[in-house]
Amino acid sequence: MSWTFTAPCSRSQCSAAVIIFRPSPPAALLVACQPRPFRITTQADAAAAATMPDLIKRDFTADRPGVKFVGDITYIHTWQGFIYLATVIDCYSKKVVGWSIADHMRTELVADALRNADATSSVRM
Repeated sequence: MSWTFTAPCSRSQCSAAVIIFRPSPPAALLVACQPRPFRITTQADAAAAATMPDLIKRDFTADRPGVKFVGDITYIHTWQGFIYLATVIDCYSKKVVGWSIADHMRTELVADALRNADATSSVRM
């Protein structure tokens, strides 16, 4: 189904037409898209967190680059499942200086991110 609208131009003897065409898809191609319910994927361990030392004492600043780094691991939901992203952030510039992606959350994920940070930035002791 289409509609045509014609209107005369005010300056000369021309006319402009707008054609709107909206084909309707077959009903068999329509699929409901409902968001999936939120599911908790990790469990917080308060007892283990209480025994971990706070090595930077919540001070996320640095006086020069390459001295103090922090990191994070997050998961990303994809159509094939979850992937995990580990990042290493320089406290001076607040920029990601190393990262790694894997389909698991094991030690190698963080070790690869640290190796990537070492290769791409200047780490000072």
